[in-house]
Amino acid sequence: TDGRKAVISFTLSHKPGILSEVLTKLSEDGANILTITQNLPINSKAHVVMSLDVSSLKCDVETLVKEINAIDKVSGTKLISIE
Repeated sequence: TDGRKAVISFTLSHKPGILSEVLTKLSEDGANILTITQNLPINSKAHVVMSLDVSSLKCDVETLVKEINAIDKVSGTKLISIE
C-alpha cells in the first residue's frame, strides 16, 4: 500500500455534516483530496468516490479506510485502487 494516490468509495447517509466529518478526518490524517464524486441521494444514501494524494499520510491507507468507515452514518468504505 505504499503509494502516492488512492481511490476510495463509501456510502453516506443523507444527513447534514457527514461529508464534512469525512473531510475533517482525511485532513487530520494528512490526506490531500484530489477529486470528489458524489451521487444524488437515493433512499437517503449517497455513494461517494474520492481520489486522494496519500504521500503525506500519517497512517497507512488501510487504517484510513477503517477510520472513515467508523464515522457514524458512513458505510461500505473500500479502497478501490492505489498507485
